[in-house]
Amino acid sequence: MTGIAYYPEHMVEHLCHDARYSDTPDRLEAAYSRLEEAQLLSRMRPVELSKHEERDDLLHLAHSDAYINYMRSSSSEDHLKISEMTMKFDSVDFTSSSFGVACKNLQITTRMARDVCTEKLLNAFALIRPPSHHSEYFMGANGYCLVNTAAITIKQMQREHLAEKVLILDWDVHHGQGTQNQFYEDDTVLYISIHRFDGFFPYLPEGDIGYAGFGKGEGFNINIPWTETGMCDEEYIAAVLQVVLPVGYEFNPDLVVVLAGFDSAEGDPKGQMNVSPECFAHIVHHMSGLARGKVLMLLEGGYNPEVVADCVECCVSVLLGDPLPALHLSRELQSSAVEQILKVIAVQSRFWSCFQFQQSSVGVAEQRHKCLPELMISPSDKKLEAPGKQPRHEKTKLVGYAYNEAMLKHRNDIDPSHPECPERISAIHKHLLGAGLLCADVCCVTDGQDRISPEYLCSANPVHSQDYLLKQEDYMKCCKPAKLMADYHDHNRQSIFCNEHTWEAAQLSASCLLAVLEDVFTDRVTSAFANIRPPGHHAEVNRAFGFCFMNNVAIAAEYARRQFPSLVKRVLILDWDVHHG
Repeated sequence: MTGIAYYPEHMVEHLCHDARYSDTPDRLEAAYSRLEEAQLLSRMRPVELSKHEERDDLLHLAHSDAYINYMRSSSSEDHLKISEMTMKFDSVDFTSSSFGVACKNLQITTRMARDVCTEKLLNAFALIRPPSHHSEYFMGANGYCLVNTAAITIKQMQREHLAEKVLILDWDVHHGQGTQNQFYEDDTVLYISIHRFDGFFPYLPEGDIGYAGFGKGEGFNINIPWTETGMCDEEYIAAVLQVVLPVGYEFNPDLVVVLAGFDSAEGDPKGQMNVSPECFAHIVHHMSGLARGKVLMLLEGGYNPEVVADCVECCVSVLLGDPLPALHLSRELQSSAVEQILKVIAVQSRFWSCFQFQQSSVGVAEQRHKCLPELMISPSDKKLEAPGKQPRHEKTKLVGYAYNEAMLKHRNDIDPSHPECPERISAIHKHLLGAGLLCADVCCVTDGQDRISPEYLCSANPVHSQDYLLKQEDYMKCCKPAKLMADYHDHNRQSIFCNEHTWEAAQLSASCLLAVLEDVFTDRVTSAFANIRPPGHHAEVNRAFGFCFMNNVAIAAEYARRQFPSLVKRVLILDWDVHHG
């Protein structure tokens, strides 16, 4: 179930007096109405809001006492006094009710995040205002933002031990310096911002590529700044695929928080970007592959109500699991975007293993040694970092790998040139060894031997019939190779060859797959690759077919559901073999 939060009666209380102020309630009204019209709202669960609970007790997680007391005093002041108070801040207006509204937002977002983290909700979208990502610790209000709702929500989830690691993706066209600064020295929160950086608000250098974190947080702050306007779907998808997702999967968060600023959308009066609603939907879809789909979206900017409505509709549709809208990527990337993405990779390759094998293009490679010391800037003394530091991102989990040389004994003794040959997997194994990818600090290797009971693969096999399994085992052990091949041809078997080692190889193939599957579900590894043969996806209940004897993937799917029932309810099998399985 997807959660939704929208409370117009309290959002409208933050209605500023300046008619030129862009953060207006109709932004949210348009989005909510669109969800109703599109019949999406009826499929969502509203998050209840207590009329008596305001979570201002959480403000200290992200703001100083001086700022909190200053803003609290605004609730008892008249319009003239409040106008004087707003002069202290940059691009901020508020009323006597505004700070209370911001505090109520905390109740909404912490409850939403808690429900997502505890799987009462799969994901959620908070239609709230004022926005939050510019709000600072000491100076507080900035750029329409009064309270850093996102930062406080994340810190509270960590305090409640519901999320240890959190990834923030901020696609608002303005750099969220307030949220960045909250976690700049923190290695448990990865902040990634895609924003405009051409003398644009908030007019600070902290939005540049070289601001990559400090101390323990070094490498956990990633800025992708656009130096030109007019960026489209192509540039944003490139940034997500080349930077956000590789780092995101390596970071392996427990929760994803999207700061959904739709001022980067086409038609927004401020952003001057051209991102389509469909593109945002695709980005949300990609982010849902992280943190077991635990995604919390908070509305930030976006100042054309109709555009905001279009974008919210597309994003919510994806959160609900609807098919993705078509995305038409037809033009080449802007050269400045390519340059910026490659610079980000060059800087972040010092911290993330996913970039170690990335090759910089011509024009960037020869300057890489120059850009690192120019870009690596600490927040305190602004000293330049020297290049050459090795990646210090510590991996907490390994990748599983299964391989057993006994599977090489299964071969076609009559036709050695047969394509399903032992060299298929031995060549892969040799290549991985040569690339250093099977070393102990990267990979957890198993040969599948004695890991899975032979009785399970035979007498308790949930996929194949007992008659088929017993006959195959007895037959292959007793017959000589020549008779095996002749008998298979006589019985019109489809694309099958075998020898006296075939059944052992078929059992090992399945055993290896089940072994790494166990390693994934017992948290020994985060993911795994089984380098096995014979293949399995053509094998049927009562017969071998298409080089396959045991349907390895079907056996693994059933094994996962039976052995780990609390973790596995449904299994998705993606088969990209050119032959239908």
